[in-house]
Amino acid sequence: MEDRHLAQEIRHAKQPGNTDRWLPRLQFYIVFTRRVRVTDDPFADIKDDLPAHLDWIREQEEKGVLFMAGPFRDDSYWEGDGMFIFKVASAEIAAEIAATCPLHKSGKRTFDVTPWQFNEGQITLSVKQAAQEFTWS
Repeated sequence: MEDRHLAQEIRHAKQPGNTDRWLPRLQFYIVFTRRVRVTDDPFADIKDDLPAHLDWIREQEEKGVLFMAGPFRDDSYWEGDGMFIFKVASAEIAAEIAATCPLHKSGKRTFDVTPWQFNEGQITLSVKQAAQEFTWS
Protein backbone atom coordinates (compact mmCIF):
# COMPACT_ATOMS: atom_id res chain seq x y z
CA MET A 1 0.00 0.00 0.00
CA GLU A 2 1.28 3.43 -0.81
CA ASP A 3 2.41 5.63 2.10
CA ARG A 4 -0.18 8.26 1.24
CA HIS A 5 -2.87 5.82 2.39
CA LEU A 6 -1.53 5.46 5.91
CA ALA A 7 -2.69 7.59 8.82
CA GLN A 8 -0.67 10.54 10.03
CA GLU A 9 1.40 10.43 13.18
CA ILE A 10 0.00 11.84 16.43
CA ARG A 11 -1.22 15.40 16.04
CA HIS A 12 -2.63 17.68 18.69
CA ALA A 13 -6.04 19.26 18.34
CA LYS A 14 -7.34 22.33 20.08
CA GLN A 15 -10.72 21.43 21.50
CA PRO A 16 -13.70 23.68 20.66
CA GLY A 17 -14.63 25.97 23.52
CA ASN A 18 -11.54 25.02 25.51
CA THR A 19 -8.67 27.38 24.74
CA ASP A 20 -6.12 25.90 27.14
CA ARG A 21 -6.44 22.17 26.46
CA TRP A 22 -4.83 20.40 23.54
CA LEU A 23 -5.39 16.68 23.10
CA PRO A 24 -3.23 14.25 21.19
CA ARG A 25 -5.25 12.60 18.48
CA LEU A 26 -4.86 9.69 16.16
CA GLN A 27 -7.30 9.60 13.27
CA PHE A 28 -8.96 6.28 12.52
CA TYR A 29 -11.97 5.15 10.50
CA ILE A 30 -14.41 2.63 11.92
CA VAL A 31 -16.12 0.36 9.42
CA PHE A 32 -19.35 -1.03 10.85
CA THR A 33 -20.06 -4.26 8.98
CA ARG A 34 -23.58 -5.72 9.16
CA ARG A 35 -24.84 -9.12 8.11
CA VAL A 36 -27.45 -9.30 5.38
CA ARG A 37 -29.89 -11.75 6.90
CA VAL A 38 -30.64 -14.78 4.77
CA THR A 39 -31.31 -17.30 7.55
CA ASP A 40 -31.76 -17.07 11.31
CA ASP A 41 -28.24 -18.46 11.78
CA PRO A 42 -25.57 -15.74 11.44
CA PHE A 43 -22.79 -18.29 10.96
CA ALA A 44 -24.68 -20.13 8.21
CA ASP A 45 -25.02 -16.86 6.31
CA ILE A 46 -21.25 -16.26 6.12
CA LYS A 47 -19.52 -19.65 6.59
CA ASP A 48 -18.72 -20.19 2.89
CA ASP A 49 -16.80 -16.90 2.72
CA LEU A 50 -15.27 -17.03 6.20
CA PRO A 51 -11.85 -18.50 5.21
CA ALA A 52 -11.41 -15.82 2.52
CA HIS A 53 -12.59 -13.16 5.00
CA LEU A 54 -9.98 -14.23 7.58
CA ASP A 55 -7.26 -14.25 4.90
CA TRP A 56 -8.34 -10.73 3.89
CA ILE A 57 -8.06 -9.57 7.52
CA ARG A 58 -4.52 -10.97 7.73
CA GLU A 59 -3.65 -9.11 4.50
CA GLN A 60 -4.90 -5.82 5.95
CA GLU A 61 -2.77 -6.42 9.06
CA GLU A 62 0.29 -7.08 6.90
CA LYS A 63 -0.33 -3.90 4.88
CA GLY A 64 -0.42 -1.93 8.12
CA VAL A 65 -3.91 -0.49 7.61
CA LEU A 66 -5.84 -2.56 10.17
CA PHE A 67 -5.71 -1.30 13.76
CA MET A 68 -8.34 -3.62 15.24
CA ALA A 69 -11.23 -5.78 14.07
CA GLY A 70 -13.76 -8.11 15.56
CA PRO A 71 -17.37 -9.19 15.92
CA PHE A 72 -20.00 -7.65 18.18
CA ARG A 73 -20.39 -10.70 20.39
CA ASP A 74 -19.93 -12.37 23.73
CA ASP A 75 -20.56 -15.95 24.94
CA SER A 76 -24.33 -15.59 24.56
CA TYR A 77 -24.83 -13.10 21.73
CA TRP A 78 -23.85 -12.72 18.10
CA GLU A 79 -25.98 -11.51 15.22
CA GLY A 80 -23.19 -11.63 12.61
CA ASP A 81 -22.15 -7.97 12.81
CA GLY A 82 -18.73 -6.50 13.59
CA MET A 83 -16.29 -3.73 12.87
CA PHE A 84 -12.87 -2.89 11.50
CA ILE A 85 -10.82 0.07 12.62
CA PHE A 86 -8.55 1.28 9.84
CA LYS A 87 -5.58 3.63 10.24
CA VAL A 88 -5.71 5.28 6.84
CA ALA A 89 -5.68 8.84 5.56
CA SER A 90 -9.39 9.24 4.71
CA ALA A 91 -12.89 7.79 4.95
CA GLU A 92 -12.81 7.26 1.17
CA ILE A 93 -9.73 5.05 1.44
CA ALA A 94 -11.32 3.13 4.34
CA ALA A 95 -14.41 2.53 2.17
CA GLU A 96 -12.29 1.40 -0.78
CA ILE A 97 -10.51 -1.13 1.43
CA ALA A 98 -13.73 -2.31 3.11
CA ALA A 99 -15.33 -2.89 -0.28
CA THR A 100 -12.66 -5.52 -1.00
CA CYS A 101 -13.70 -7.68 1.98
CA PRO A 102 -15.03 -11.00 0.64
CA LEU A 103 -18.17 -10.71 2.79
CA HIS A 104 -18.91 -7.28 1.33
CA LYS A 105 -18.05 -8.33 -2.23
CA SER A 106 -20.40 -11.33 -1.97
CA GLY A 107 -23.25 -9.18 -0.66
CA LYS A 108 -23.42 -11.09 2.63
CA ARG A 109 -22.57 -7.96 4.57
CA THR A 110 -23.04 -4.23 4.10
CA PHE A 111 -20.90 -1.54 5.71
CA ASP A 112 -20.60 2.12 6.53
CA VAL A 113 -17.60 4.19 7.55
CA THR A 114 -17.42 6.60 10.51
CA PRO A 115 -14.39 8.77 11.37
CA TRP A 116 -13.04 8.34 14.90
CA GLN A 117 -10.27 10.14 16.76
CA PHE A 118 -8.43 8.31 19.52
CA ASN A 119 -7.89 11.14 22.03
CA GLU A 120 -7.94 9.53 25.45
CA GLY A 121 -7.35 6.13 26.99
CA GLN A 122 -4.54 3.68 27.48
CA ILE A 123 -3.46 0.42 25.89
CA THR A 124 -0.70 -1.62 27.48
CA LEU A 125 0.70 -4.61 25.59
CA SER A 126 3.09 -7.29 26.72
CA VAL A 127 4.48 -9.76 24.20
CA LYS A 128 6.80 -12.57 25.30
CA GLN A 129 7.50 -14.25 22.00
CA ALA A 130 9.55 -17.22 23.25
CA ALA A 131 6.97 -17.99 25.94
CA GLN A 132 4.16 -17.43 23.45
CA GLU A 133 2.43 -15.03 25.83
CA PHE A 134 0.40 -12.02 24.84
CA THR A 135 -1.42 -9.85 27.36
CA TRP A 136 -3.07 -6.47 27.10
CA SER A 137 -4.92 -4.18 29.42
